[in-house]
Amino acid sequence: MQQIVIGTAGHIDHGKTALVKALTGTNTDQLAQEKARGMTIDLGFAYLNEQITIIDVPGHEKFIRNMAAGAANVHIGMLVVAADDGIMPQTKEHLQILDSFSIQGGLVVLTKVDIVNDEEWIDLVELELQDLIKNTVLNGVPIIRVNNLTGDGIEAVKKHLLHIAKEVKIQIRSNEFRMHVDRVFTKKGFGTVVTGTVDSGELHVGDKLELLPNKVNAKVRGIQTHGGNVESVGVGDRAALNLANVERTEVYRGTVLSNPGIIAVTKKVIAHIIMYPNTDWIIKNNQRIRLHIGTAEIMGKVSMAIPKLKKGQNGSVIIGLEIPLSVAMDDLFVIRSYSPMKTIAQGRILDPLPSGKWSELKNNIKILSPDPEKRFHTMVLREWKQPRTLNSWRNRCFRKQNVIQQWINAAGLKIESKSKIVYSNNSLKISDEAILSLVNNIYKRDSFRKTISNEAIIDQLKWSSVWVTFVLANMELEGKIIQSSGRISLSDYRPEITVKDQKDLDFIQGLVDSSGLEPISLKVLIQRSGFKPGRVNGMLHLLNDDNRSEKIGTDLWIAKKYRDEILKYVRGHFEKNKLLSVSNFKDIIGLTRKTAIPLLEYLDQSNYTQRDGNDRRIGSMLDA
Repeated sequence: MQQIVIGTAGHIDHGKTALVKALTGTNTDQLAQEKARGMTIDLGFAYLNEQITIIDVPGHEKFIRNMAAGAANVHIGMLVVAADDGIMPQTKEHLQILDSFSIQGGLVVLTKVDIVNDEEWIDLVELELQDLIKNTVLNGVPIIRVNNLTGDGIEAVKKHLLHIAKEVKIQIRSNEFRMHVDRVFTKKGFGTVVTGTVDSGELHVGDKLELLPNKVNAKVRGIQTHGGNVESVGVGDRAALNLANVERTEVYRGTVLSNPGIIAVTKKVIAHIIMYPNTDWIIKNNQRIRLHIGTAEIMGKVSMAIPKLKKGQNGSVIIGLEIPLSVAMDDLFVIRSYSPMKTIAQGRILDPLPSGKWSELKNNIKILSPDPEKRFHTMVLREWKQPRTLNSWRNRCFRKQNVIQQWINAAGLKIESKSKIVYSNNSLKISDEAILSLVNNIYKRDSFRKTISNEAIIDQLKWSSVWVTFVLANMELEGKIIQSSGRISLSDYRPEITVKDQKDLDFIQGLVDSSGLEPISLKVLIQRSGFKPGRVNGMLHLLNDDNRSEKIGTDLWIAKKYRDEILKYVRGHFEKNKLLSVSNFKDIIGLTRKTAIPLLEYLDQSNYTQRDGNDRRIGSMLDA
């Protein structure tokens, strides 16, 4: 059976800790201060059986942050209300928090019925509770009365908890390991130990972890669950992890443990907020709030595209965080007001890593849906210039790969076979048209330019190289372009060369030829020809297309026949030697070091040679 976590909830002094002790035999108030004051301050833990953990949370309003930290890991909620007091402020607030974290079920326990002699009063409290839990996650759950003196009702509570625990279906969002830390301590002879409920994935002894947001690397020395040593833990398990190479000061409640490089660390998120229907608070632009997410409490400031959010309303906003936070897409959270502290809203992370100017962010606030599948589709279409791979989307959405695949299929998206990038047919069409437009504009500006390098397309369109490569390959298959040696030309394009153009071309080629084995710079060619820089540059590209001249480095040119002569010398050297030094190369071609170095760098980049320290080995293009 999978491990289940039950969380208590309720007002201070309503008998939560006493109830847990009656159910498990464990007093969860372990701190000396808790025992002295007779109240729970921090989270307490007890075991109902080998598979079920009960988290006892504090009821006092000052410790709501601790209650929220406990509720973030809960599968079943147990709302505790004292019969003599009835519904109190923290009863309502705790219920809202349980509702915000989407627990799967629970019950209401009416304690201290032994000190109320009025049966009608208890019936009235029950009616009020039934009304309170309507339209919440606890709607329709049993209300069980417990007599604190005789213990009547305890077995009924236990029996119901065991029953609903069997019905819990833990949602596995991702196969990557993640756990929110709720306790940290140092154990003599072992070092730093952290506890939490495994949110996703599996962890084994010896695995490497990343502690976020501080990005500290750690190794799992040992694992315990329910007090026993184990080799691994999985989703839903309560786990105590003994971490190697971690100082006590490097980890705290709110720290996230995960597989390295998976979870985002951010100081800004796009989130969807739902205001509670009974709050009197209004969220306005630039308002400071308290964000309770996972087991962390963090201060933030809201930026809005709408004037304000009032009770019962919902909308998407940007939350700027005062310190870095580790979150994943679709993580749930609770918002409390800065001062005085009241629980006022719940929310969901839509984008943990938003980027761009305010105008772009404002647009994203409007278009990103709270529905994960719709949001994924929107993001794929929005990021078409820098498309992500299937694996990248899996990590970004913090979802299992089969879920992402289902979303792709449902939206009619495609996966490129080699790179695995996700794209739409419309994005491919738009990209095709953009490249054709770019190339035609280049032809208009420079009639000598027959080919354009892939790098120039990437630089001007600001697309990823993977996407440009794929789009160009598709255009070539459709017969729209011709590709050769990292350059493209339109299939039907032919430069119009006049008699004067040809004469100037031959003149420029003559200048390049006259330089022999020594490359000549664009600047010198402009000076010697007297032509405008743009015309010289265009003619050189055409000479390159005609296989007469070759570009070396950023602005050096050499005649193809002399380039081939250099290759012949280099190949001859490698027939007798394994390495080629700079001195060897200078001697072979009879040039200075200043001229030899750019030529060697060109040979490296073209794979004619392969650098080995300060020397070169024969490259694949010469070895073929």
